[in-house]
Amino acid sequence: MSAVKSQQALIELQYIDSLFYESSGTEVIESTLETSENINDETNICKDNENIYQFISISQYKFTIKQYEILNIINYIDVTLNNGIFEYGKNTYYELDISILFMPNQLSPEKNYLLLLKDKNIALSCKILMDLKEIDNETVCWKVENSNRQWLSGIIKSEQVAILDLSILQQMHFDDQR
Repeated sequence: MSAVKSQQALIELQYIDSLFYESSGTEVIESTLETSENINDETNICKDNENIYQFISISQYKFTIKQYEILNIINYIDVTLNNGIFEYGKNTYYELDISILFMPNQLSPEKNYLLLLKDKNIALSCKILMDLKEIDNETVCWKVENSNRQWLSGIIKSEQVAILDLSILQQMHFDDQR
């Protein structure tokens, strides 16, 4: 990867880090989020709530996606990947390693899980599955401008987590495959 792309990736990281701080430079640490009572603890399934998010960790970064977009979560070691492609059930999935968005020149971090996404034929890889949480849309700083961070849907400052735009990630992944 070129030095320009590496510099762009570094600038992207610095920008994302800056979103987690108030304009005064102090870190936002208060949290208004609580675990939803709408979660079935035994099966980890949410009942028709679009405000439930699955938190994941990749390297030292935290991300989240809407839980209803996840078809299944499987162990990384349970599949055989061939150039980032694997079969699961009757479907073919493409592994989407989002660490390349913020660590383009480094080796991919350790992965333990694949989140199979509904209707997208992609599986998001991550190291740690964190909590399912109900997020009040009022606590999210939604992205409103067009930027180089197309994959960023919004930021939850109180949790210091980026919300991923899965449609854009899928489009970026398949554009890179061409």
